[in-house]
Amino acid sequence: MREALLAALGGISQDQLFRACGTAGGLLLAGAQLPQIYHVTKRGKSRDISYMYQFIFAGGMICFLIYYGYNGLWAVFVPSCLSLVCMCYLIGLKAYLEEMKPKRTVATQMINDLLRDDDDGFDDLDGLDRPLLGGASEEKKGDDEFIAYTAPGK
Repeated sequence: MREALLAALGGISQDQLFRACGTAGGLLLAGAQLPQIYHVTKRGKSRDISYMYQFIFAGGMICFLIYYGYNGLWAVFVPSCLSLVCMCYLIGLKAYLEEMKPKRTVATQMINDLLRDDDDGFDDLDGLDRPLLGGASEEKKGDDEFIAYTAPGK
């Protein structure tokens, strides 16, 4: 059975077949994180991803990389490096979105009202231009942050 399978695959060796399976599996696991990265980037929120999960995954991946490197298993070492890079990017993205990204607050809204430029002829929000800081105040972005709304009309 094994010989028939290897013959059907073009006469490759059993070692080459298992290396190809290891490489494909590693690439699939690394690529599995790309939809999560896209989803977090598109939504701009990462509250549903746990830091604990990310750090345990990254720690396990580092242990695997040490093992793969020591044993010269390059077919799984390189895809595992890609997986670790994706996880580190996701950790950084989560840290930015939750810790470092400026939040819109009442103070930001007050500054927007003071800095508003109403003499350029564009009436975006009932006679008022868009705020200069903190993004558009008329759009509700999510449940986890305070949104200050502009007063209706002048």
